[in-house]
Amino acid sequence: MSGLDLREVWGSVQKAETMLVVTGMKLRPKDGPDLREGLDMPAALRPIFSRTVYGFDPRGIRAVDYRVRYPYSSLGAIEAQLQELVDAGVFSGPVDGAYAVTESAEAALRLHTDRVGALIDRLDLGDVSEAEVQKLLAYDHRILDAMRASVEKDPSPIFEHRLRGLRLEFEPPKRWHHWQLAWSMIAAHEDAEETIRVEREIEPLAWFARREMRSVVRRSHRARMKTCADLPRLAQSYAPFEDAEETCAATLERMREDGWIEIDGDACRLTVAELERADRDEAEIEEIFFRRWPELSDEERTELKEIADAINARCAELQEAADSG
Repeated sequence: MSGLDLREVWGSVQKAETMLVVTGMKLRPKDGPDLREGLDMPAALRPIFSRTVYGFDPRGIRAVDYRVRYPYSSLGAIEAQLQELVDAGVFSGPVDGAYAVTESAEAALRLHTDRVGALIDRLDLGDVSEAEVQKLLAYDHRILDAMRASVEKDPSPIFEHRLRGLRLEFEPPKRWHHWQLAWSMIAAHEDAEETIRVEREIEPLAWFARREMRSVVRRSHRARMKTCADLPRLAQSYAPFEDAEETCAATLERMREDGWIEIDGDACRLTVAELERADRDEAEIEEIFFRRWPELSDEERTELKEIADAINARCAELQEAADSG
């Protein structure tokens, strides 16, 4: 690989998605929408509600499909939550084992997306011009077009499920589209992650925990697992499973016994040796992921990263100003 490493490019591009959403919500917290607005839905069901409809065919939502993307989850727990969504009037079914989102719930999801998008589009990006934003979106579409084409010769179930999710209109192009387009790229990255996890024969929940702990060291802007007690909450924010507290505690204890992590009070961290192994696995994941990208010249890689870097820097300025004000 010549020129700028794609890992650096992707890191900045993915960070820009996070920074745009977080900054938009932080600057106007009162305008931040509640996904349950207009729906009689318990807060605990919000994660599976949004992830099923955006990540899978909203007319054919199946527990077995959901488990493909979140393999540490329990089919019984998924089915139970899907049924709760039916009871809440958000889903209908099941018919032949599949659920479907109701029209009112779909409207609520679209409204939520529109309102978060409006917060992003209202940000003052300073020196980042609209032309540069449009270039970023053009790169997004180019990357995703290459990923779609790659599916023909290399099945990618998580990414393919994402493509069948709730369709969003991306014309005319707006800056908030980067948020949603990057999510599709992340789905393709998760296919690469699952490939390596299976090859390494690592139990799904241990894999999830290890990646979260690695982020604390390698990707601080996405660090979420500050203590051992954070694991059940984080894991369940993606997928349901029975006895979360007990299951997570048992998984962490096995990781400690195997020499993967050190536990000191509430803190848990990867050992030096395990961090090195996680880094090697991540390098292989990204090698698989980047095979699906289009060919980008050195100049294009540099331009893409510079645009994303500028967005990230400006968002950091806006957040700092909000904190100090």
